[in-house]
Amino acid sequence: MRPYLIILYLICLVAIGAAADALNDTGMQTIGHASSAVEVGGLLVCGLVLNLQRKDVLTLLIAYVCFRMVGFDYMYNAVAGLPLEYHGESSLWDGFLSQFPHHGILFARSIFLIVGISIPFKFL
Repeated sequence: MRPYLIILYLICLVAIGAAADALNDTGMQTIGHASSAVEVGGLLVCGLVLNLQRKDVLTLLIAYVCFRMVGFDYMYNAVAGLPLEYHGESSLWDGFLSQFPHHGILFARSIFLIVGISIPFKFL
């Protein structure tokens, strides 16, 4: 049951972070900054909440980055009211992704999803 809780915790943090960025960009800075603080606070206390050892926190952060690469853009677009496949031009990540065809991006995200899911089962 524990790997499922870790995965759910990380997905919730990614969703909160994406919502925070979308709210900040759409003019709702008060709620966006509060959501961003919740995301950062959740990352800072993840070891305590999930009862991890110190050596496991870095592994957890790698899984978090994998889930962020998979779902952040989709969640951001959903909260901001944009089409789900939309890639902006504002961040370095968007500029990097816009160089690749859509099926290549989906393939890379599927690999990151597999890695993100397998880390809690194998190492945590």
